[in-house]
Amino acid sequence: MYSSLEKAHEVLAQSSYPKLLFAGNPGPEMAQSVVKELKSCKLVQLNSGLHYLQEDHPDVLGSSIKEWLIELGVASLPRQKLVL
Repeated sequence: MYSSLEKAHEVLAQSSYPKLLFAGNPGPEMAQSVVKELKSCKLVQLNSGLHYLQEDHPDVLGSSIKEWLIELGVASLPRQKLVL
């Protein structure tokens, strides 16, 4: 399992597409080191959570993703219908 994670991190480190990393407490030091190793990675530091960050901080995650997409210029693209 560790080798799979290591390989995935290597691939991420080589990629240049934008990334958004959410990190909770404890763990800001680790998150900072990950961001330094990745190209085009923005860190959003959250407060502590009980278990799942997306459940503990839904508003912060949503607004951070929206702002990040606007920064990337995605908000200026024409709207498309989502086909399921």
